[in-house]
Parts: sequence; C-alpha cells; structure tokens
Amino acid sequence: MGRILGLDVGDVRIGAAISDELEITAQGLETIKRKGIENDIAGIKEVIALNNIEAVVVGLPKMMNGTIGIQAQKVIDFTNILKSKINIPVFFRDERLTTAEVQKRLIEADVRRNKRREVVDKLAAQLILQGYLDSRRIKGKSGFLRLAVVFYLLTFSLILILIIFVYIQNSINRPLSGIGNARIVYIPKGSNLKAVSSILKREGIIDNTFMFNLIARYRFSQGILKAGEYQITPDMSPLQVLDAIINGKVYQYSVTIPEGYNIFEIASLLHKKGLANKERFISLSFDREFIKSLEIVSAPSTGSGLEGYLFPNTYYFSKEIDESIIIKKMVDTFRNAVWDRITVKSREIGLTPHQIITLASLIEKETGREDEKPVISSVFHNRFKKKMRLQCDPTVIYALLLRDFKGGMAAYDGNIRKYDLIIDSPYNTYKYAGLPPGPIANPGKSSIEAAMFPDNSRYLYFVSKNDGGHYFSSSVEEHNRAVRIYQLKRTKT
Repeated sequence: MGRILGLDVGDVRIGAAISDELEITAQGLETIKRKGIENDIAGIKEVIALNNIEAVVVGLPKMMNGTIGIQAQKVIDFTNILKSKINIPVFFRDERLTTAEVQKRLIEADVRRNKRREVVDKLAAQLILQGYLDSRRIKGKSGFLRLAVVFYLLTFSLILILIIFVYIQNSINRPLSGIGNARIVYIPKGSNLKAVSSILKREGIIDNTFMFNLIARYRFSQGILKAGEYQITPDMSPLQVLDAIINGKVYQYSVTIPEGYNIFEIASLLHKKGLANKERFISLSFDREFIKSLEIVSAPSTGSGLEGYLFPNTYYFSKEIDESIIIKKMVDTFRNAVWDRITVKSREIGLTPHQIITLASLIEKETGREDEKPVISSVFHNRFKKKMRLQCDPTVIYALLLRDFKGGMAAYDGNIRKYDLIIDSPYNTYKYAGLPPGPIANPGKSSIEAAMFPDNSRYLYFVSKNDGGHYFSSSVEEHNRAVRIYQLKRTKT
C-alpha cells in the first residue's frame, strides 16, 4: 500500500510529511532546504521513491479572503513544474492559518524561538497532510458513520439545549406568584449575589436560588447589585426583579414640601419621613462651600443659606439617599420653575433676584389666599417707596429661629410675644427698614409672581380678620379702627 506525501513549500525551505500505510496519520520528515528548482524537485522525487508515495498534497497559502496572492502563485508555479516531473497525482490543500497554528502550538509547548524555525515547516506540512487525510475519511464509509454519530450527538445536544433554554426562560420570565400584595424588600449595602438571592428566597420572591444566581452570572456582571429598598409586585418575574436591583430602581417615597415651609420645617418633615437626617440637612443648607457648588447665580452672601431656594413641590426620594442630593434636586427645581422669569423681571422693578425671593417669602408667610397675595405685595412695595418699616411679624419669628439655631437651642415654638419684637436682628422688620437680608421661607410660584407684579393700590397697612383674610387700609387711622374691630374685640372675647 502506498503513502501520501504532504508538502509546505516556502521560499527557503520545503516542509515534508508522509502518511502511514493506512493513510490515517501524518508524520513529519526532514525539511528540504531549497537550492534551486531542479535540486528541490530532485529532493522531492527522492522522497517519493524511498517511501512508495502514491500522491502528493501541496499546501496552498491563499489570502484570508480566499484569493490567490503572490505567495500562493509561487506555490502554484512550483507545483506545475513538479507535476511535469512525476507520474503520480498532485493535489492542493488550503493552508490558510496553518503556519499561525503551528506557531501557536510551539509557543504553548514552550519551544524556544530559535528552535521553532527548525520545526515549523515540518509541522506545517504535517498539519496540511493530516487535514487532507481527515477530509478523505469523512468522504468514505468510515467518515459517513462518524458524520452520522456527530449528527445525532449534535441533534441530541440541540434538543437538550432547547429544553434547558425553555426551562430557563419559563423560570426567569414567569410572573411571581403566591406573594400577595406588593412588598418592600431591603437589600443592605455590600450585599453580594449570594446574599441577595438568599434574601429574595427568604421573602418568597424566588424559589430557586441556583437558577437565579446562574442567570445573574451569565446575564450581568458581578459586583453591580445596588443596595436599597425595592418594591416587588406579584406581576414581576425573577428577571425583572434582578433587573431592578442591578439598575438601582429603588423604591421612591413621595414627599410634598408645602409652600412657605422654611429650612427647619423641611428638615423636620424629611426626618419624620425617614428620608433625611434633620441636623445634616440644616447644616448643608447653611454650608457656604456646598451652596457655592450649586452655582446659584444670586447665591446669598449674607449667611441666609439656601432659604428661599428650596422650591415647594412634590418630590420622590429613596431612603438612604444623601441629603446633598435632596437639596440639589430642590434647588434645580427652583431654577427650572422660576429663575428665568425672576432674572428678567428684576431689571424692570429695581429689585435683585435675591430681593424678589425675599419679598415673596414675606408674602407667602402673611397669607395663604391667592387673591390677597398681589394686594399684600402692593402694601410692601408702597412701604418701600415711603421708606417705612415693613413690620412683618413672620420676619421676627424667623429671627428667633435663627437665634436658637445658631445658639444650639431648641427651635422657637412660633408664638410671637411683645418683647420678641425688639430682638436685635437684621431680620426684625420692626427694628430695621427695608427687606431682611434673605428669605424667611421657601415661597411658591404664586407668591413669587405677586412679588414681581403687585396690585395697583395705595394700601399701607393690613390686619388679619381671623377668617383667613385681611383688612387693608391706606391710613393709620383706618388701620387702627380695623385693629380694634378684628383684633382687640377678639382678645376681649
């Protein structure tokens, strides 16, 4: 029985390999050093004669796109000459990446660089020949049986993969059941995947921690699970639960900041809701460096903090959120809601944006009736023109709040007394003319509008009628009569 010769034709050497007599395996022969076309072919003919070769396989180094390049053409030209000199069949075998594969194997075998040159051509010829032998067997009967086995194994594997895929899809996409109403599940900081799956199993959210962990490892990266509270509903699937935790879709609590709340009241409200630390919220609201970082164009320089710039609105915050983020959200809302309008109008009425906000806070604290706000604004504007003191009770209350805050005392209870009116504070509008140095609360949009667009009146005074409204007067005599009617009679009764 004859053998088959494999050749790897290079510019310097020709690698050679022969098959065994059964044409199953390829073994390398000594490399032929090229010494001219006649000597090269003579060397190949000698190998053919000594080894009973019945066919020759030559590696054809095509380009990666399958075209014939310069090197491949050289091999074709050489092979055509070889065919004319021998009387046995000569075949080409595509050898793209063969040399690269040989280099990879030699590197993996830790063969030194200088030794690789000696064996690379031999191994390349061996791989070319072995590929040819394998392809022949697949075409034969034995190859058919082998192909049939491979086909059945592949079919079985595909069916098994399909079953597993369907099972996994059902497991991860089937809505949760048996957990009743929506619930809040807390994932502590630093929890890894194992801890998270255990929590979900304990809460009855998932029933298979192995499957959950497997999905998480293959679908997402480890180490990106976000801590916090998550609302899990019965219609969510395990995959949706996993997606929520990975993307940090924590539960958001609704909190409404009423118009006219000051910093201290907002801090207390958030503290009661469990959304912020009261002391830290207040401290940050008066921290100059933090205020500077918010880049408020008319940032107060008087020490009034962010009073007036925390816009009243309904917000959604998660627990464990940093107080700085809450404050920034409120300031951003203020900026988006009213800032542009304030800056434009300030140039028309001769007040700075900070003064407009300050005036709006006084209006906000004096009345809750929308129809009265422009009228009260007109009273303050008229007093400005006459250089009268504003004599606004809420400014005295705020002065007392600041005094107690700076002194580390309990917050003022809000009840104003006669002797409180003499407190020496720039916020005391009974003692000092003009606006206080900063807002005394956080006004809503309507109060800011009223500050910029006062009613056209000549009123200089107003007194509460104790029904939510006020009586407005243009003279002190009329005002005193109103006080006797609405305040002194009430005191006597």
